[in-house]
Amino acid sequence: MLTQKNGYGCGLYAVANVLGLKHFVTSERLEESKNGINHGKLSKFLQDIGLSLFIDVLYCDTQKSSIPESWCFLYSENPGSSIPILIQCKFGEKFHLMGALLLNEPGKIKLFDSLKTEPIYCTLSDVNTMYENVVALYSINKLDTSDYIAI
Repeated sequence: MLTQKNGYGCGLYAVANVLGLKHFVTSERLEESKNGINHGKLSKFLQDIGLSLFIDVLYCDTQKSSIPESWCFLYSENPGSSIPILIQCKFGEKFHLMGALLLNEPGKIKLFDSLKTEPIYCTLSDVNTMYENVVALYSINKLDTSDYIAI
């Protein structure tokens, strides 16, 4: 798992960790992310390396402090595969993006927080208690069909 060394670049690390793209985090991309980065720019970076993928909003409400309970039961319906998602939380005025794999049980995930040294197996409900303000979920989709990807 790649870990963040600076106070920026979490989006790059989130995508790299959840998709297993060790070379996704580059000094040029880190420089571009110093003042923050959005899912559109992360999508462009994925396409720049030849992946026909884009990042889409599943849920977003920056006025709330947690993922609604109805969203905490997402899971991969394909046995043996996981669905990569991104989870965004807010610390003060700064946003932090993490990668996660939706596993085969409702709400179960493998969380990749680049501020930690190892992935964490937990639930989406656990994320609500582990982080103060969880404000968004993003999916990673195929560019040509808009289908979620499974890995």
